[in-house]
Amino acid sequence: MANQQSDSQIKNKDSSYSPEFLDLSKMPGGAIRDIASGLLQLVRNLNNDIRIRTVILDANVILRDIAHISKRRQETRLFGEAEFGLVRLLATPRVVEEVGRYIPFVAKKTKNDVAFMFEVWSCYKERLTIVTPEEISSSRITQLNLRDPDDVGTAQLIELVGPTLALSADNDLKDLGYSQKGDWLPCVLNTKSIVDHDALQVVIKLGGSLIVVGLSKGLRFVSKTLLNSIKRIPTQFLGLAGLTIASLLLDSRFRAWICNNFKNIIKLGERSLPQLSEKVNCFCEELMQIKAKSLKAEKFITGEAPQFSPPTTLKGYLIRVLAFSPNALTPQQLMDRVKQEGYQPRGINPEKYLETILRKNPIFCSNEHGHWQIGGGV
Repeated sequence: MANQQSDSQIKNKDSSYSPEFLDLSKMPGGAIRDIASGLLQLVRNLNNDIRIRTVILDANVILRDIAHISKRRQETRLFGEAEFGLVRLLATPRVVEEVGRYIPFVAKKTKNDVAFMFEVWSCYKERLTIVTPEEISSSRITQLNLRDPDDVGTAQLIELVGPTLALSADNDLKDLGYSQKGDWLPCVLNTKSIVDHDALQVVIKLGGSLIVVGLSKGLRFVSKTLLNSIKRIPTQFLGLAGLTIASLLLDSRFRAWICNNFKNIIKLGERSLPQLSEKVNCFCEELMQIKAKSLKAEKFITGEAPQFSPPTTLKGYLIRVLAFSPNALTPQQLMDRVKQEGYQPRGINPEKYLETILRKNPIFCSNEHGHWQIGGGV
């Protein structure tokens, strides 16, 4: 209950906006995001190849974010982006523990209420995917271990997941290419532009597919129902109905009534067409602006993305696929995805081997439907 109240306090306070803060209900493209989020939930058990963005967070970024939320009682972009389901925020158990440990110090430094900061942190954790990293050896990991052992887990998670972004205010991670090169806030702002475009693509792709499938099934149902209904109608009644329609068409007054109404419909269409055309043009211009901003933001994010190697094992491919999937996936869906990513199955029964990898590694977890996701955390 406390979590719900603090979440409501975060969202509902009416205050002036800054580049870091924005009421998500007033965001450009907010309606598109809502639709995209709903579609992702609607088709969560269907096989779709939608990819989301993944962002790995260091403790210092989370602490700064929840301090801002606590001070302003308003969602930050980073906190808000995770709500729509198009961005996944990941962190290690070590980071989660560190955030909880440092909240009292940050609350005192930023003059925040420590109890409320802990409430905000409880809400924040609900939007985090907490993943326990596995041991990875590399020259960069060795260097980082000598500089700051506390950051090794985050670096290992970055190597495993290959995220869209890794955000940190730590110079050790920056210097070794594990996080963004400059300040992390511009990365968040540019991610917003990319997600606007991602949401649009989800609406077009999933929405269009659902409309086509729905129309197809609807037409089949209607035609089948009509045929069954016609079969039940007595032949005498059909003949009588046919004679009635024919007599109406022969009547000059009825034909004149049809013609007049048809002309009125045409006139109404002629009046409405310019207005409709104007609205369509405005909508298309807005879509083009979203795309242009996304392309510019994508270029910026690519320059700030962390350095990591491509996967070489099936487990590595599975981690990458699940990290970027909005929904949990079946073993067969996972096999299809890893093949698309470049994995080449070996052996007599690769499907069985894949299921063995999933069961034996705690970084993977399954739900009650037997669908798998990433998140072997605390």
